Amino acid sequence: MNDYSFVRDRTGNMYWAERDRQTVIKKRSPDGRVGNHAVADFRGVRWMTATPDGTLFLIDDGDLRKVSPDGQGVTVAAKLSGRDPAPANVRNRHYHMGLWTDGKGSVYVAVAQERLVLQVSADGKSKVVARSSGSWSPTGGMFDRDGNLWLLEYGSANAVRARRIDRDGRERVFTADTPAR
Repeated sequence: MNDYSFVRDRTGNMYWAERDRQTVIKKRSPDGRVGNHAVADFRGVRWMTATPDGTLFLIDDGDLRKVSPDGQGVTVAAKLSGRDPAPANVRNRHYHMGLWTDGKGSVYVAVAQERLVLQVSADGKSKVVARSSGSWSPTGGMFDRDGNLWLLEYGSANAVRARRIDRDGRERVFTADTPAR
């Protein structure tokens, strides 16, 4: 048995994917009760995020899946890629590296293999909202209170950095060498 992608919602419920003969999304409530939250045709759950209301989004074998608070799962977008058609290796385990949401109902996916971030709307349509430069690839992200996008990126030389993309498109890179201000 292997457990993957521990996440929590605003009320303290914890969720994770438990793999056995069938992958099950488990839920642990704040009072310690553990049970099955969702049982579906999950194939390879890797990344997961929870919205404040307990909706889960997860990457499942290259697809973006949504699990509602009542445990119902649906596929939002298949074979997440900025390319059309999606490459054959889009289902590889490290193709996608991170997943987060905004306050407007969109889901963001760090597509490390393509060095970009996709925004996926509720209707499953996706668009590229950021590209990493040179040998950098995104691994995750978030939005701050001002609506600026923060990305965590890794480089081919085993380096990491944070990059802030302001709402107006200006960028700033933060590394271990960046002086604090």
